Amino acid sequence: MEKNILELLGFDIIKESLKQYSVSACGAQLIENQEPETDFEKWQEQEKIFISFKSILDKVTEFPDFSFPNIENYVVLAAKPGSVLEAVELAQIHAFLKSAAVLKKFLFSLEGFESVSFLGDFEEFIDLRNEIAKYIRPDGEIKEDGIKELVAIKRRIAVANRQLYKAAEEYFINSEYRQYWQEGNITMRDGRAVLPLKANFKGRVPGIIHASSAKGNTIFIEPAGLVEKNNLLMELEDEYRREVLKILRSLSFKVGFVSEGLLELSRKIATFDSYYSRWRYTASYGGVIPEHSAEGLALYEARHLLLGSKAVPIDIIAKPDINILLISGPNTGGKTVALKTCALIVLMNQFNLGLPVREGSFLPFFDNVLADIGDGQSIADSLSTFSSHMKSISHILEVGTKDSLILLDEPGTGTDPDEGAAIALAVFDQIVAMGALALATTHQTVVKNYALTNPRAENVSVKYDPDTFTPLYKLVYGMPGESFGIDIAGRNGMASAIIDKAREYLGSEKINISKLLQEISTRHAQLDEREQNASQKENSLKEKGRQLSLKEIQLRQQEYEIKKQESSSFRHLVADTASRLENLVRELREGEITKEKTREVKSFINELHQEEEKLEAKVESLKPQSAGEGPLFKPDDPVYVGQSKKDGIVIRAMNKGKYLVAVGQMRLVLDGSELTPGKVQQESGSVRKSVMASYRKPVLELDIRGYRLDEAIEAMERQMDSALLCGLSEFSVIHGTGEGILQKGVRDYLHTNRNVKSYSFARPEEGGFGKTIVKLVE
Repeated sequence: MEKNILELLGFDIIKESLKQYSVSACGAQLIENQEPETDFEKWQEQEKIFISFKSILDKVTEFPDFSFPNIENYVVLAAKPGSVLEAVELAQIHAFLKSAAVLKKFLFSLEGFESVSFLGDFEEFIDLRNEIAKYIRPDGEIKEDGIKELVAIKRRIAVANRQLYKAAEEYFINSEYRQYWQEGNITMRDGRAVLPLKANFKGRVPGIIHASSAKGNTIFIEPAGLVEKNNLLMELEDEYRREVLKILRSLSFKVGFVSEGLLELSRKIATFDSYYSRWRYTASYGGVIPEHSAEGLALYEARHLLLGSKAVPIDIIAKPDINILLISGPNTGGKTVALKTCALIVLMNQFNLGLPVREGSFLPFFDNVLADIGDGQSIADSLSTFSSHMKSISHILEVGTKDSLILLDEPGTGTDPDEGAAIALAVFDQIVAMGALALATTHQTVVKNYALTNPRAENVSVKYDPDTFTPLYKLVYGMPGESFGIDIAGRNGMASAIIDKAREYLGSEKINISKLLQEISTRHAQLDEREQNASQKENSLKEKGRQLSLKEIQLRQQEYEIKKQESSSFRHLVADTASRLENLVRELREGEITKEKTREVKSFINELHQEEEKLEAKVESLKPQSAGEGPLFKPDDPVYVGQSKKDGIVIRAMNKGKYLVAVGQMRLVLDGSELTPGKVQQESGSVRKSVMASYRKPVLELDIRGYRLDEAIEAMERQMDSALLCGLSEFSVIHGTGEGILQKGVRDYLHTNRNVKSYSFARPEEGGFGKTIVKLVE
């Protein structure tokens, strides 16, 4: 794709943001060199890898630390005969290899990674890593204490230094020379120890003069007694440097010997990092992997990523049989932003990034994105605004294909309006014949009419407030938008006389068309309002129906309680009757009794038991419907619990007809049959307040650093219940990184909680892997 188009649409800024998420210099460089893919088969292969890679990493809760410095230049240099790398450069190669080993262990421990392993079983270069570690510290310094040759030389250097300083001290304390010295300190000049001699005593001390002070008051002299000792010290230091050079040359040779393998490893790490950083960047804004379509485009709740929190989600939809979307409406209404949002999302999709859209969005693959946006006039090239647009559009029509996405910002402007409109229509005809998809903005009525006569084009208007002419940054499909140029001029201080004159020049026919469009727009807004009112009424009716159902259940519950009391009374009656009859039998046994009389008594007792069972069955049939047959209560409903009728508040519905209910300071899991609707009048508000008071209010940012894991999970449960009870749909958890225990525990808890809609790490500037953003099911 053309570089100036990528810059125009802000894609270079997206790449810079993406590079901030990379963990290697080679990965950042690879991203810099990449562009949105225009070859469908290559893109499809890359997309498959990214989707698989994302699905695996989404399950990971803890990542190791990586450090991949740029080593390619060092490796290339080491491959040249006779080259010697510095110790700090070798230390960076060691750091790279160490991280590569950590990465390999991490990746191949992930379940399913072998299916997308583009790294292969790469070599770890263990021997080279150990050899460098033997001589070089991580900070790039030589390990003197671990190398016997250097230890011996350093010991000799220390002895020579002591002898040198002892000889110098003798000059300072010698009574013959004592008054000659400016001060009693040894100074170094060109690596040799010299003494500060007063200038007026020059020639009094035999030796070699090395320099003098700026004012000439001091001469730095190397006395004859120090020359041999200085020579010895410099020889030892040279010997030390030669030994270090020998070590560095040996290590550099070993790096150069495996340079091809190291460069291949660097390329593999760069490839890994390019996908890893895409995953991290996508997670930072909640990106979605869209569906692919052969034709047609639907981007639901699409956001322009570079606008940040100011971005207003819009729906950009092009049906399969549409080639031209004509977007019209007042200035600053978001027409050009809609064009750029669509184009930037297309570029991000073909760069294998998750998209800032809603799930269910889909789009085709484009072989090119071509745009004519902004004022391209050039004094140097003698191009006017119109000439610049015509040159750009001519190029677009020349290189565009049926698989291209074309963006045109007010084509045909900058010249005679009639001629400009005619050119715009001819350009549209060419795009339709080409079969490409184009998004264009316009203020010209003639151009808007094009979509009314051509079935391959559709009018789209920018929604606005008809009273204040304030843009609402929404797109309305199927109707053109009015520009309201005269009205906006009047609202911005233009004299009313000029406005009235402008309306006269505009003509009654044009005014009538404007009024018609305005009326259509107003009607459309009214229909939207009616639809919202109807939806609210529908919800209100559902709520009333639910309240009636609750009242019916309450009445049946009361009837059940009455019958239950009757049954209890009847059981007491049966027990008393049976007791009396048994006493009667005993009395009869004491006298004369026949078998027939005994059978009659027992029959009477059995009949009483049968009546009891029939009544209990009848009472059971009046029992209210079980909550397990369907949800009877919703969150925040006031309820009575059990026979004691304790006040409670429903927190949430659970499986198998169970509910989590707040009763005072306790949370109880109860069957729906144990609950009856509470009072829904003023008292319910006080009940809810009392229950709510027993809970800590949810916080927007829960800090659990320093907690034990069981304490952290308990805090998470309290936060989750409070959030659900108070209607909080999003909060964050600060768990830090540390050893990763809290991080893993929190994410395991969130993964199994069905009230969690999604969770993701925060952006690097907001806490990164030490903070998790939680979104709850609303």
